[in-house]
Amino acid sequence: MGFRSYLVFPTGPNSWRLESPEPCKLSGANGWIAGYVLADQNRATQPWRLTARDLLRQFQSSRTDTGWIVFEQIEAGEVRLSRLERIAGVSAARTDLLLTLSALVVTRIDSVLSVKETPNGRSWSEELALEGGVYSPQRSWRWCESTLNIGATVVGPHT
Repeated sequence: MGFRSYLVFPTGPNSWRLESPEPCKLSGANGWIAGYVLADQNRATQPWRLTARDLLRQFQSSRTDTGWIVFEQIEAGEVRLSRLERIAGVSAARTDLLLTLSALVVTRIDSVLSVKETPNGRSWSEELALEGGVYSPQRSWRWCESTLNIGATVVGPHT
C-alpha cells in the first residue's frame, strides 16, 4: 500500500465516498517531491511547505478541486487510511520532510469505499527523508532514515 489520490464525494456530515484511486509517486527521481524541490533552487536556502492540494494541482490537476491524497496501510489485517494534509520540508544534499496526516475511519469497504473523520479531528506528523535534494539531484530520491528525530506528535484540531 502507499499514497493514492482519490476523487472525493460528500455523503453526510464528516463522511465521504472515495472513488477512482490513482497512485501518487512521492519518492523516486521522477517522483512528486523531487519534481517540486528541483523546480526551484531556492528550496535549498529556506524551508518550504505545501498542501496536498498544491501537490495535486502540480501533478494531477484534474483532481485539484475534488481530490484527496490518502495514505493506505494494512495494520492487524485491517485497512487503515490517513488523509495527507500538508508537507513541510527542507532540501539540500537530502530532503527532510514532515508530513501532517489526519486519521480516517473506514465505514464501508466493498464496491464502495466510504470514510469519515475521527470525532476529535486530530492529526499527527511523521518525519521522513529522501536520498536526494537540490544539491544532489542525481541521487535515487528513495526513502531513507530521517535525521529530524522528533517522532510522531499529536497536534490539536486541524484547520
